[in-house]
Amino acid sequence: MGTHDLRDHLKKIDRQIFDLIAERVARCQEAKEQDEETFDAESQTDTIAEWEEMADEKGWNLSTVNRIAKGILDVCKSGND
Repeated sequence: MGTHDLRDHLKKIDRQIFDLIAERVARCQEAKEQDEETFDAESQTDTIAEWEEMADEKGWNLSTVNRIAKGILDVCKSGND
């Protein structure tokens, strides 16, 4: 794959990531309407721990994945505000 093709492929992946985040935000909004505990501290801690476990399995930097998870959870909390 050439450099231009790789860039195009990475852009496509980036769009897919954003689409998945948007889907997560939408599902979080639905959950928030049904159950406020979706965003309690324990639930968020569990989610971050799950992300860190998956990151560890991949050999990724845990603190970086932790920041990503917290950022996505913040987006989910604020929704479309």
